[in-house]
Amino acid sequence: MVRVSPIHTVRRPDGWTNECDTWPRARDPHSTRDEAVRAGRERARQAAADHVLHAADGTVEDRAPSERAPRSAEPIDVALIVRRTSP
Repeated sequence: MVRVSPIHTVRRPDGWTNECDTWPRARDPHSTRDEAVRAGRERARQAAADHVLHAADGTVEDRAPSERAPRSAEPIDVALIVRRTSP
């Protein structure tokens, strides 16, 4: 099974955005956190991917696994995610 990259909702200097490893240089910007979270969850649902919500400081606040996303036996390195998404 192919592993699907998670959708990350993160805070950037210009607002909240959704990002994914498979979207090179692409972002999905939103005016508010709530808008970004709703859009990120919907994109994750459509892609059968996990949705990871980051707090404004970059820490992982919530991780919503997709019901259809394949589970990995590998543990997730949260510190790596935080470093990648920190401004």
